[in-house]
Amino acid sequence: MLLITFLSILCITVQEETAGRDAQKEKTVEKDQKLSQEDIYLHLFHQQRLAHKDAIKTILTLDSFEKQHKMIGIVLEKLFKVLIDAKTTLTVLGFIPGDPFPSNNDTIRDALSNIAENTAFFGDLILRLPDITHNIFDRKKDWNILLGWSIGFCNSTGLFHGNDAQLLHLMAQELNFIERDADYVNPYSEKYTKLMRDIQQKKSSEIKKQKTKKKKKKKETKKGPKLSSPGRVEL
Repeated sequence: MLLITFLSILCITVQEETAGRDAQKEKTVEKDQKLSQEDIYLHLFHQQRLAHKDAIKTILTLDSFEKQHKMIGIVLEKLFKVLIDAKTTLTVLGFIPGDPFPSNNDTIRDALSNIAENTAFFGDLILRLPDITHNIFDRKKDWNILLGWSIGFCNSTGLFHGNDAQLLHLMAQELNFIERDADYVNPYSEKYTKLMRDIQQKKSSEIKKQKTKKKKKKKETKKGPKLSSPGRVEL
């Protein structure tokens, strides 16, 4: 129960919590230097992404597939509830993907934050724990539709740069929302792990066969006839 509570607080950006957290951190950042509201949010977003990484590590420490599956199921239920609420808020307030950053509207900014942070966190889950996440997510058609929208929304905000922009691209491929690159693989999937294991076993088997052949050939060479040296003839 303690772990569930920890992850729920750490990973899911609830609107009320976001507003309080952002307001406090904004004062701290603005105290040091004058920044735009967008710059301040990008700083907060970076901090939240670090928390996401820690959350993934925590899930990975769970000692069984069943515990990981249960935990991710709980997280996803909360995550998609936050996403649908945030989308509804933006729709009601008339915010359109691609609009300028809402510097003067806390409600819109909090909803935008919830979408950006939870979409990114889902990307961590689907890429780092693909088999479990697919098992839960693929059965929910409404989640598929919502996530397709949220990825497009995030791409239009201009808030995703570098690794985070790459994350959106990779998760869209993982979910087959876009065509996969020719060399796309998810190294954390069981399918890829099994493929690598089979290749390694085949390689090891070939090396073993080669060693056996060399030993056999060397043994046969030793058993071959020997030429005796001619006797010495003394004059």
